[in-house]
Amino acid sequence: MTLELLREQYAFELNRKQQLESSLTLPVAVLTGLGGVGFSYARSFSYGYNLKTYVFLVALIGAAISFVSVFYYLIRATHRFMYEVIPSSLELLTYYEQACDYHESAGIRSRADKDFELKMKHAYANASTKNMQNNISKAGYLYRAYMGLVMGTVFLAICAGPYLANELTRPSPVQRIELVNEGQLKKMGRTHA
Repeated sequence: MTLELLREQYAFELNRKQQLESSLTLPVAVLTGLGGVGFSYARSFSYGYNLKTYVFLVALIGAAISFVSVFYYLIRATHRFMYEVIPSSLELLTYYEQACDYHESAGIRSRADKDFELKMKHAYANASTKNMQNNISKAGYLYRAYMGLVMGTVFLAICAGPYLANELTRPSPVQRIELVNEGQLKKMGRTHA
């Protein structure tokens, strides 16, 4: 296996890590919006002991559980991932100089370059393998978060039926009208024009 291929795999996994991290913003925004809709539904619904209320509550609880799971998976997708990096330039230079010194003392200086290349291959292979495993886990958590958003949206859509039925059957608020004759208006300092 060539060093260039291992280097490309390492770079690919680092790019994938950045893509996964940047894709976190969409579920956070959607979760915020859907959570606001659910909260609005819950506050303005007229609760009672009827089928409409029971369906609404079950769907609202389902949406809340879905949103809590989305929050959990988003947290899991962002924390506790330690990505591997190749050794620093100084560490690599130190290793190369030590390999040169060792092989020069043995009389086979050309072997130092091969040892250094082997060291680089192992560094890239170990780092890209660890990073690939992290990316797979992170992608899995993001997938679960997206599925939770879908389920929460379905539950909110179910909530919409009873909510709209409740809004359409809600009685209009009673308006208070007070009739005042002209004599009382003059006493109060108001005149009728």
